Amino acid sequence: MTDSRTTLDAVQPRRLPQQARSRARYDQVLAAASELIGERGVDAVSVREIAEAAGVPIAFIYDYFPDRNALLWTLVAAPLERFEREYKLRIAAADTPAALSEAAVAGFDAIVTELRSEPAIVRIWSGVQAIPMLAELDRAQNERLAEAVADRMLALDPETDHAAVRRRALLLCTLASAAIDLALGMEGDDVDAILTEFRGLLRDRIATFN
Repeated sequence: MTDSRTTLDAVQPRRLPQQARSRARYDQVLAAASELIGERGVDAVSVREIAEAAGVPIAFIYDYFPDRNALLWTLVAAPLERFEREYKLRIAAADTPAALSEAAVAGFDAIVTELRSEPAIVRIWSGVQAIPMLAELDRAQNERLAEAVADRMLALDPETDHAAVRRRALLLCTLASAAIDLALGMEGDDVDAILTEFRGLLRDRIATFN
């Protein structure tokens, strides 16, 4: 498995713009990329097209981003980082296994709500899952979330089998990403049906670790 720290370093911007004009152009690039990918999907959009839509030379993009993967990760990094912070706060506040399961469901619903409100982010999210380097970063985040869930469960019930708790937490966090990707790729009643089914699984498997 690729080291996630090394992978994260590889998709960081080369630098951030310091001057107001450069910052405005940088933001134009991100907005253009989000709009184009939201309309057509990750695979259908080139860096050159993003540059043309943003009204900047293609060299400007490569001055800040080492490659297209870095640009894509920048588009999803902020909402994912915010989600991780909020999820961990919910988990840390749970004082019973039942409360922990509800906190996990609330965190799941929070990311679903955000993704559903931003159709472009849904297309980018799905595209990220198909790129091994970026999918590795998503897996690394799932591992961190699972660790937070397992640590809280073990704090609430130290007698629980530690290895079993950690395995189940990792499985559930990994399945959460898959459930979201599956549901948001569907239409009509199927979307809510998939999400409801997973909420039930999440509640049951976290509240009944023993």
